[in-house]
This record gives sequence, structure tokens and C-alpha cells, in this order.
Amino acid sequence: DINSHTLHFPGKASVWGGSLYFLSATDMTLNAHLTLTGEWYFGPDNSVAVLQGNGNVLDLSNGGSLIVQNGVGLGVTDVVIKGLSETQGTIVMWDTNSTLSLSNAVLHLTGNYSFTQGRLYFYGANSMIVTGTNVLTIGSAVATIDATTLEYDPLSLPDTHPIVPYIPD
Repeated sequence: DINSHTLHFPGKASVWGGSLYFLSATDMTLNAHLTLTGEWYFGPDNSVAVLQGNGNVLDLSNGGSLIVQNGVGLGVTDVVIKGLSETQGTIVMWDTNSTLSLSNAVLHLTGNYSFTQGRLYFYGANSMIVTGTNVLTIGSAVATIDATTLEYDPLSLPDTHPIVPYIPD
């Protein structure tokens, strides 16, 4: 519990392992490249946390996980989340009311990845998904794109599965 204060992560590259529970956390600030090898839990119900990246990398590729608990909101801004895949790094949305909001953020996939529940918001000036040769699936999750540029960069894949917006009648 950080008692509604800002948690500043170190100003030099660091590795964080084990489980860390952000109970009713509000603000966290990355000040350098951070490699997460454990789990960060955000909760409890109806809380909202913001991770300010300051242009840094949050590397999940060594088994790191961001876990957004029931009804919780996690805002991520100005950060590259690297290593997202089904087998390496994950972002877990515990229920349909778990929310991940991305602004000026990059999700760098190192393998195929699926969001199967929760809510994803892409907002602000720049948000993008870098896929390489991998596929991002937003299954039963809900994705909203609001006043942003969302880029789909398949690199070497043919564009057989473009992003197609759903516009209700």
C-alpha cells in the first residue's frame, strides 16, 4: 500500500522479481528501463492506477505479468511494454470490468497474444501495436480507440488480417 502517493522506480536499469501488490495505488513512475520477472497485481475493486513510463521500457519478456484485478483500471502512458506473448510476458485482465488504458504506448509482441476479457482503451496522440510476425487478438475483450493513432505494423506478414473497425448500424 503506497497510501495514495507516487512510487518512483529507480533511475537506473533494474530487474524486479517476485510478486508486488499495488493496493489502491494511484501513481507509479518509471525512471529507467525496468525488467519485470514477477507479477504486479493492481487492485482491489474499483481502484485506478497510473503507470507513467517517461519514454522507458517495461520488459515482460522474462515471464513478467501485469495483473489487473476485478473492476480495476490501469492507465499506462509514455511507455514501451516489451515481450508480450502467450508464453513470456502477459497482461492479465481478471474480469470483463478490468480496464487497461494506453496513451502514447507501444505493445511490442514477441509472440502471439490474446486479450480474452476486460476493456482496452487506446487514447491520446499516439498509441500503437508493434507485432513483428505475431498476431494480437482481442477476443471477448472490448477495445475502444478514441482520438488516437493506432498503428498496425505486420512487418513481414502479408496484410491478410487488417484492423477493421466495427461501426454499429
